[in-house]
Amino acid sequence: MAQEIQIGLTISVKEPSIRVMDEKLKKEEIPKEIDIQYDFDPSYRIVAANGVYGGITPRGDMKIDFFVESLDVPHQVRNKVLPDGKLGEEISRSPGKRLVRRLQVGLILSINDAGRIADFIKQRIELVKAKAKE
Repeated sequence: MAQEIQIGLTISVKEPSIRVMDEKLKKEEIPKEIDIQYDFDPSYRIVAANGVYGGITPRGDMKIDFFVESLDVPHQVRNKVLPDGKLGEEISRSPGKRLVRRLQVGLILSINDAGRIADFIKQRIELVKAKAKE
C-alpha cells in the first residue's frame, strides 16, 4: 500500500520509510534529513473529551467515539422563593437528573495505526509523569 510521488519519494503507510532514488546511480539512499510540513484542514477543530466508547468493525478496523460525559441540562427547574424574594432551593427539574454522553467525534483506525497512536499517548503520559516528579 505504498504511494509513489513524482519526485521519487516513497512513503509506505503500513511501515513508514523514506527512500530517495538517485537517478544517476540507480540506487536507493536514505536521506539524512527531511522537512515535514504541517497544514491544517479547513474543517480542523479541537474537541473536548473525557471518555471513549468503541470496538472492532466488521472489516477489522477499530472505531472509537470520543464523548463528553455530564449531567444533562434540564429544560425547566422549579425553585422555592424565599420571603426576601431571593431564589431558594431547587424543588424539581424536568427532565430529572440524567447522565448524558454527548458524542463529539468518531475515528476509524487500522489496528496498526491504533497501536501506534496508543504508543504515542503512553509516551506523552510518561513524559508528563516524569516532569511531575522533578
